[in-house]
Amino acid sequence: MTDGHWIDERIEANRERLTAWMAEKRAEVPIPIYGSVDVRDAGWKVAAVDANHFPAGFNNVPEEDRPRLAQLLREHVERTAPGVTWVHLYPESHTRNPGYVENLRTLVDLLVRAGYLATVGSPELNDFSQVRGLTGHLDLVNVQPNDGGGLVVNGRKPDLVLLNNDLTTGLPAVLQTG
Repeated sequence: MTDGHWIDERIEANRERLTAWMAEKRAEVPIPIYGSVDVRDAGWKVAAVDANHFPAGFNNVPEEDRPRLAQLLREHVERTAPGVTWVHLYPESHTRNPGYVENLRTLVDLLVRAGYLATVGSPELNDFSQVRGLTGHLDLVNVQPNDGGGLVVNGRKPDLVLLNNDLTTGLPAVLQTG
């Protein structure tokens, strides 16, 4: 038996114990709401080559997996920010890229499936009421700085702001506190 088969059998035999251990560890540290890892397979080895804290590929999630993903999003938000009903997505400023817009459209769909009001926008995008994705348009909302810190969307403060922005140009001023 190869080492790979031996490891696989040990993992499978201890699945419940490993699952319980993972749940215990997850409870000890704050887990980001999302992230992604780029993996390369050379045929003889597989390696993670890049980790992204703000992934842009939700549109690549198969339709049959989206109900479960929406449920997982809801569970995460309820665990980390109980009482949230409105999630505002703060996107990249290059939101006019159709592939990226499609990612945002899918993320909005997942949040709506999870039972949230979901809006998208940033002050940099206030000149646009909508942008086009690969399969349709995405409505944008007006975003302004709030005098007390944070941001307001169409005159109201969202319950949760979900960043989908790689912060290449730094943390937007509207999101800075103190």
